[in-house]
Amino acid sequence: MRTFKDSLNREVVIPVRPQRVVALAFVGEMLALGQKPIGATDQLLRFFSAEEKQGIANIAVDTASKEAVLALNPDLILVSARMAPEEIEAYSKIAPVVAVPFFGDAFESLHLAADILGKEQEEKAWIERYETKAKQLQDKVKPMFKQGETGVVIQFALKQIYTYRTSTFPTVYQVLGLIPPKKLQELEQQENFKGVVPLAEEVLPEFAADRIFVIVNDEESQQTFEDAKKGAVWKNLPAVQNNQVYVIDKRLSIADASTLDWAFGEVERLLLK
Repeated sequence: MRTFKDSLNREVVIPVRPQRVVALAFVGEMLALGQKPIGATDQLLRFFSAEEKQGIANIAVDTASKEAVLALNPDLILVSARMAPEEIEAYSKIAPVVAVPFFGDAFESLHLAADILGKEQEEKAWIERYETKAKQLQDKVKPMFKQGETGVVIQFALKQIYTYRTSTFPTVYQVLGLIPPKKLQELEQQENFKGVVPLAEEVLPEFAADRIFVIVNDEESQQTFEDAKKGAVWKNLPAVQNNQVYVIDKRLSIADASTLDWAFGEVERLLLK
């Protein structure tokens, strides 16, 4: 056992190499490191493939969740730092609980998960594979792009429209080399920038780009997207007029390490189809 300080500055005594981990957060990080959690929430598991989910108990987010977690006999429970303190306390009666960031940089989250799980070598191997795949994708799509092309990721979620800091989607910005819109660049330079930008439909031209990657997170937001597509604002965006809008699977929105790996194939499919 060892003492670990989590994201809420709580000192928690945890196994050096936990084996039976219930992931109420960090599912994708665990999968990237080659360790499946024994249980995870249905809200998180909905983003992953049947193969990835195989063998992971599906824990509904309701009053019965603690009984379900207890039945799995975990030696560690990972939760979001946004979880209510009384909930963390309740889970702590079952097994040691480590709080982790709700939505952070994918590489920082992977590093934290590797530290918690004792998977430093697996982290190193994953990064090496990631860099190799990134180079392979760059070589495939480079002939498609002109010098200085811009790109942006726009998400439709909860009937709203958003974009995010560029580090949230490194496949689009860093790997493909697409330059974010000037407005987004300006926001990222502000000290108080939170990383998420709510967008009204009328300001979309300020975030116009040569290529737009669209994420639609839920059925209700699909209607928001359909309505936007009917409007003059959307129709006049350069990417729309040049048929360079790519609707990418909602999995991209969770932006964890395993999703970055998945995104290579998804982005290649969209660009080369």
